[in-house]
Amino acid sequence: MTEPRQKMGDALKRIMLSGPQSRQPSAPASNSTVPKSRQGRRGLLSYHDPVTIKQVQELALERDTTQQKLITEALNLLFVKYGKPPIA
Repeated sequence: MTEPRQKMGDALKRIMLSGPQSRQPSAPASNSTVPKSRQGRRGLLSYHDPVTIKQVQELALERDTTQQKLITEALNLLFVKYGKPPIA
């Protein structure tokens, strides 16, 4: 083994032999930086054509609501269509 690989191998052995007590998970981000409306929630990302995005934006403006609320409504309609409870 070359010397850098030897050192890396030794370091990995030390980590593995030290056991889980020495490896602590990183602390989660402070909730004080997360808006209350997003606490306990996760993002759901999807990609769409620009015309689709524009249409959602227009609907939100026409209905004086947010895109978030429109998409929540759409998800609940989808859930009901497939026999699931509307929980979004």
